[in-house]
Amino acid sequence: MQRSDDNLPEHVHDPELQAYLDGRLSPEAAAEVEARLAGDDTVSAAASKWHRQRELIREAAQVLDTGESNLRTAALERDLAYRLMKRQRRARFVSPRLGQFAASVAIFVLGWGAHMGYERLGAPDHPDYVAEALSAHQVFAHDDLYPVEFRADEIEQAVSWLSAQMERKVDSPKLDNLGLEVVGARLLGTQNGPSGLFIYENAEGQRLSVLISPHEEGTPEISLRVSRQGEQTVAYWSDEAIDYAVLGGHDRAMLTQVAAAVSMSR
Repeated sequence: MQRSDDNLPEHVHDPELQAYLDGRLSPEAAAEVEARLAGDDTVSAAASKWHRQRELIREAAQVLDTGESNLRTAALERDLAYRLMKRQRRARFVSPRLGQFAASVAIFVLGWGAHMGYERLGAPDHPDYVAEALSAHQVFAHDDLYPVEFRADEIEQAVSWLSAQMERKVDSPKLDNLGLEVVGARLLGTQNGPSGLFIYENAEGQRLSVLISPHEEGTPEISLRVSRQGEQTVAYWSDEAIDYAVLGGHDRAMLTQVAAAVSMSR
């Protein structure tokens, strides 16, 4: 698949325009942006397209399937999650960084890739941010015109800007060893506030998204889980400060490896 984001116009990186579309500007600042839009048909058309994309994300989040999860695989998931949690706690007692490493390694030791139980995305205990991540992936990862706001060669700039917007230090996950090349990144407006979406692509042109979303202090951590929605697979978890989701049409083993790599990048 030929990359279509190599010649993006400069206005796709305009933080003021993005803030306007997210409703984060004061009335005075919003009026200034509206004056700009009225005088520039190209930017106005792009803004209308982005606004529609945001509407699509909200609409998609409302129509997710609500089927019941399989009881047997759900029980297996709880058992594996419990064992992973015990190992992670022991490692954190020694070193917080070692705890992150232990959590990633335990993903493979406990067989998450081959045996992870599936749950429907409409399950009552399913975090809201996962539905938002899936919706964003469906809208942006398949957009051949403007999938990202920051291109691959602007990732360092993207990380700096996203960290400022999210008020958290974030890093761009390095997935080259898994055959995934970064396409770019964009800012999302979610229920958690500003979040970062990183989009990757393999040699066959198949895309995968990684959502990084900050949460409030004291929010319970979530051990790694894998869900299925149509043709998309979602791996999600959280640590003391960040919610994560990895999404794509790849198999469970691949998403589990990506989840481990993302966890190690923190």
